[in-house]
Amino acid sequence: MTAKQFFKSNAFKCIITLLCILLICGVFLTVMNGWLKVTDEERFQRAINKIYGKSVTTEAVAVENYNDKATIDEAYKVKDDGNFLIKATGKGGFDNGTVTCWIVVNVQGGQINGIDKVVIDSNKGQSYIGNISDAFLSSFKNYNGEYFDAYDGMIRTGATMSANAICNAVNAAIDYVNGKWLGNVTTAGTKLLNSLAKIYGDKEIKVYGADDKEITAEDETVTSLIESPVKQDNATVNDIYKITFTEDENEVTHYVLTSTGTGGYSDGTVTCMTIVAVGENNKLTVYNVSITDNVSQSYIGDINHLDKYKGEYNNGFEFTAGDGYVTSGASMSSAAINNAVNGALKYFVNSGILAGGENNE
Repeated sequence: MTAKQFFKSNAFKCIITLLCILLICGVFLTVMNGWLKVTDEERFQRAINKIYGKSVTTEAVAVENYNDKATIDEAYKVKDDGNFLIKATGKGGFDNGTVTCWIVVNVQGGQINGIDKVVIDSNKGQSYIGNISDAFLSSFKNYNGEYFDAYDGMIRTGATMSANAICNAVNAAIDYVNGKWLGNVTTAGTKLLNSLAKIYGDKEIKVYGADDKEITAEDETVTSLIESPVKQDNATVNDIYKITFTEDENEVTHYVLTSTGTGGYSDGTVTCMTIVAVGENNKLTVYNVSITDNVSQSYIGDINHLDKYKGEYNNGFEFTAGDGYVTSGASMSSAAINNAVNGALKYFVNSGILAGGENNE
């Protein structure tokens, strides 16, 4: 076949037709790709809208940490309503892991009005993160101005440590918005007084630190009756404060001791607040024991024996597992709690504080 015959053949016509189709398709695809291409910014905005629950316009703002139990990873101000969208990573999860959350902080009238939404973004090492329910995440809407505590009245999840990390992330977002944007930095004095208010309720208590100085909500720092943490047996006594209040026209004196006990699960620890009442002849009664923190205690949510510590305290007596101070399913956490309480009480009795002095080791 000659060249002239080839160019006139059906085969050549088919090739030309195919090339034209390919050229037209290529041009069409190029044009459509330009029209339909999703930019990184658009992809991000779609994700934000999904988290927020509706289409919003956001502005990235500077991050800063106001809470050592979590880090603020990203922060955005929502231009539509003045709220804040915070990405925070909470510490204190199972096996020292973390949970990263998106938190919508509702701001009205220059103050935090509530937590509109909490969405889990990712986690590290949280085996039971699937047990975190929608009901648990929705419970953050019940914001009343106080920190969220996974061990105090929140919905049971079956993943207490993961829930703790989530609470820490939300609390950090609250501190960030308060401190960075609303000028409402939570002082050390406020944190201490709020933690005690949960125990004393409506009682009008006064709290004193070093040099018998009354601690107020305005105090940015607080100083304990001991200058630095003190090792006592299997515990470290972190701080001690004096409390007074009037009951039945009598002045009552208590001391609050914060201590960290070792011997928990996976070499972890439990930090407790032990409050003792001081009676005649410096007779001590354990008024209250509460858990304030822990490291690596997976079953800390199963602890339900703290009321057993209450009652008259005899110098030299120690709470032990053999005396029934154990919760089924959390024996090692219970041992760490025993150590924390025992160490605090033993140090306090021998410190000289009751005699009017201070042991500032």
